[in-house]
Amino acid sequence: MRHFIYLLILCLGFGFMGCGGEEANDATGDAVAASESTAETDAESEGKFLAKSASAVVGEYLVKDQKEQRIARLKLSSDETEVEFQGGTIVGNLTHSGKRLYYAGSNRIMKVILKEDGFEVNSGGDKLLWKVKVKEETIEISDNATASNPFVLAIEGDKLAVNQGGELKANFPIDREKHTMNAPGYLVYTIEPYENLRAFSVYGIREVLPPYSHVIAAELLAWGI
Repeated sequence: MRHFIYLLILCLGFGFMGCGGEEANDATGDAVAASESTAETDAESEGKFLAKSASAVVGEYLVKDQKEQRIARLKLSSDETEVEFQGGTIVGNLTHSGKRLYYAGSNRIMKVILKEDGFEVNSGGDKLLWKVKVKEETIEISDNATASNPFVLAIEGDKLAVNQGGELKANFPIDREKHTMNAPGYLVYTIEPYENLRAFSVYGIREVLPPYSHVIAAELLAWGI
């Protein structure tokens, strides 16, 4: 009888060990599957943002004031954006997670988060400063996470129209032959053969100050509009 009870205990013990092993294997399998899914999502995200970067308008662009003095130079490559302005030079590098980190020397001063419909401009401390939405005919720029009450920028004939809350805030003339746009305090120049001034329409908003206005213009160029 004692032998029978001893054998029964051993069998039950091995049985529980077997069940625990199956659960452990299932848990391990779930963890591996989740890891593979995350890797696939990261790879898809990486491919998407690198593809967007590849469509960027690569080149060098100058922003001059009314006296023909250069106030900014925007230089774009497939994975790097350099903004040289009166306050110095900042360089933005594209990461695989869909962000562009801007540095002045070794100090991170800005982070741009790329989205499906535009991008967000954050401070070096990750505070949202500007939210930009790129649409087929307009560009919307707001200072809040919900994108409420945005500035709406649109090229209408030979004018840049700036609207907010359904009200026309400003209308700036555009000279397509000279590739110039008169905005408050700015005269914008672009190099040939680039002909679309939409990226520089941000200069029509007085509230967007340098260097953020320059970075937004560079990011719109990088967007490929």
